[in-house]
Amino acid sequence: MNNLEIVEKLYNGGFRFENPAADEVNIFLKDPSCITLTFETFLEYAWIVATLITAILLFGWGIAAIRDPKNGTLEVVSKNFRNLFLIFCIFSAVKPIINYIWGEDLFAKACKTITIPVEDINKFLDENGYTGEEAYEEFDFVDSWADTTSGTTRTPNGTITISDKDWISGATNAYYSNRVIVYEMPDGSKQIKKRNGKKGTRAWLNNNPGNIRYTEFMKKCGAIGQDDKGFSIFPDETTGWQALKRLLRGKTYNNKTIIQAMHTYAPWADNNNPVAYANNIRKWTGLDVNRVMNTLNDTELNAMMKAIQRVEGWTVGKIERQPK
Repeated sequence: MNNLEIVEKLYNGGFRFENPAADEVNIFLKDPSCITLTFETFLEYAWIVATLITAILLFGWGIAAIRDPKNGTLEVVSKNFRNLFLIFCIFSAVKPIINYIWGEDLFAKACKTITIPVEDINKFLDENGYTGEEAYEEFDFVDSWADTTSGTTRTPNGTITISDKDWISGATNAYYSNRVIVYEMPDGSKQIKKRNGKKGTRAWLNNNPGNIRYTEFMKKCGAIGQDDKGFSIFPDETTGWQALKRLLRGKTYNNKTIIQAMHTYAPWADNNNPVAYANNIRKWTGLDVNRVMNTLNDTELNAMMKAIQRVEGWTVGKIERQPK
């Protein structure tokens, strides 16, 4: 079965998914044991039950009002209808109130992601004699692949999904492969950065906050590879940050003003707008775009670099770690 068929059957079996639910090779499930997911499911069923009860009550009250309209039945129906409306309002408000108190979408963030390759799901089905028509809620493969002892999740081949803060520095080589960046570690393991829907910008994927091109100078600054567009890949964000600082402190930019530097750093020829770039730096840092680069102190240069990172875009995507 393909990934769309698997997603449909798992959903009908009661499983819930991240957004997106799948890519070309993996299915992204929310951990079925997650308490917030259980509570969210309870609210969904409670809403359905409340709706059915309301429909039955309204039908009964309507019949009563028709049969005996002179004994205040309409007033009772009106009062009860108001009470039901309040109950529905409370049901509707529970989730947004909880998320407001928590400060973010608790139901979307609090559950671990279980990443399962479509290939491994189909292998599991074949090995266990499933034909594709069984009730997927009876499957136990999700529990067998969820790591309940840590904040990560793992797949049958040992791959785990990790958070950005769990990134390990020290990769010796990196390369682009099928829209992901693969970082090879000294022990033979790999860390993989990939997009997650609209999240996961190029700068983040490459640990390259300035989106600097791959050159011999960048290799000396710690670049360990390049992506499909020729941008440097660094082993970690710190190395990429230091490379950006060395570039801006170098002879290419040292005697230029900020506006002149941006014409070199983000030229029109590369479909950039160096004037808008420089104006954003001015707006976010307060620096005069006519300041010469070599007059900036470290604090001012760091502020400028943060503005560059902001222009280039830095949003976190998804990280996986594979054993050797």
